[in-house]
Amino acid sequence: MAEWSFIETFDTDTYKDVANTTGDWSTGDGYLFTNTGQQAQSLHILNTYKQIVSVVLTSNEYDTLTNELTYYLSADNGETWEDVGLAGKPVDSFVLYKFTIPGKDLKWKVVNNSGGNSVLYTLTLSDVVFTSVSGEKELKTEWPNVVGLTAGTTKQTGEQMNLIPEEESLVSEKDTIGL
Repeated sequence: MAEWSFIETFDTDTYKDVANTTGDWSTGDGYLFTNTGQQAQSLHILNTYKQIVSVVLTSNEYDTLTNELTYYLSADNGETWEDVGLAGKPVDSFVLYKFTIPGKDLKWKVVNNSGGNSVLYTLTLSDVVFTSVSGEKELKTEWPNVVGLTAGTTKQTGEQMNLIPEEESLVSEKDTIGL
């Protein structure tokens, strides 16, 4: 379920983490230029009460056949950085990344370990999947649904449950007259 999406085009520095960015975040031209060893990092781009479980990351690097940058995501405000595995894949490819450490505060980071220069035009995060946490019980936001009178399953047993009463158990309008 795509509840949220984010596109960084580098034409503003709204989400630029100045203290942790060594590459050229060129707001006038709308790109990120990095030399070997340089990086760029965002401020938090999503802060939510729900646990962020997974996200789709897509990048658009310039003039290369494969992604030369290493892409990292953090769902815990930069405490833990997870390599999403996009480096070396064809340009304009995407990866659905499931966090090993879910969290509530999403950030991204790119590092140039390629041995040369790299230009990044866009970085897109989309199709975020959330799981809410209430006390010690995990609340799922997406349960299997079956079309018809029977829909959903119980979490405990996985059995289908009837969400709409059987026709016989419905009280007809004429039965309520005079009550």
